[in-house]
Amino acid sequence: MLISPRVFFAVIVTVLSAGPVLAQAPTPPATVKIEGHFEKLNEQKALTYVLVQGQEQFFVVQDVDKDTLIEKLKGFKKGDLLVLDVVKEPDKPSILKGVSVKTVQVGRWLRFGILLLSVGALWAVVFGLLRVAGKNFSDTLVGEDNRYSNSKIQLVVWFGVVLGSYIATVFLRWWACENCFIAGVDIPTELVELSGLSAASFGGAKAITTWKDNAAKKAKQPGKSQASEGERQFLSNLLTNDKKQADLGDIQMLIITLMAVVVYLATAFKFLGTIQCVKTITLPGVDTTILSFFGLGQGAYLLKKAGGRPGES
Repeated sequence: MLISPRVFFAVIVTVLSAGPVLAQAPTPPATVKIEGHFEKLNEQKALTYVLVQGQEQFFVVQDVDKDTLIEKLKGFKKGDLLVLDVVKEPDKPSILKGVSVKTVQVGRWLRFGILLLSVGALWAVVFGLLRVAGKNFSDTLVGEDNRYSNSKIQLVVWFGVVLGSYIATVFLRWWACENCFIAGVDIPTELVELSGLSAASFGGAKAITTWKDNAAKKAKQPGKSQASEGERQFLSNLLTNDKKQADLGDIQMLIITLMAVVVYLATAFKFLGTIQCVKTITLPGVDTTILSFFGLGQGAYLLKKAGGRPGES
């Protein structure tokens, strides 16, 4: 079927007249992502101030969810590294559409390596200092009876785990957040309590042993039994008393300490998988069950030390 000249001419005129209209249709403003450190929020004017590459900029909070966005902005602290979704138009203020804390995912092998290196570097420093002082590391784990001490070993192990996790967190945070943060890693209360229990157990065991030995000397009774160098047997010393009898208090303390260490290392490993670039972060804590078991184990160990005879507990 042939198209009449009139119809053909009408189509051409319509297309030509619509062309300029289509060409002049405004393009929607683009949304861009900007990284910057949070400075302050002027809630009354709905303005957010952010440091971008060292220069302060402000963004207008103007959206249907403005109140929700302002409430979210109130939760940030000065210095937090944020990722902002901003709409920019020529000759107009930049409009803030969304905001979130910058987060960086850390691979499992990198986490494992950093944790291992952190603990290793810590003990390398300790070994080096002892070597300079002319001492062996094993000597620091031995009590006055020349046997490996449960309280000393659990204090050393827990110290290494907590401080190693702290060092790993500081390094990964510095690396992931573009060298913005070094300090600002807090320790939760329950972790402080657990470390305090560990230190108290060590100090309490030392005090009890000294008191009992002094009392035995005054009564002219045999005090602690000195073990020979050949009797320094690591696992045997941790599980038995001075008479080489299996000791339930020592066994319980060792199992609870190992359980606490394994659980905390697993928790710290998962925690380091996502680094949040905020001014202050807190190391993962331990649950109340572990804290309770740890306290019971330390208490049972000290009661056993206090109730036993000199040289046998």
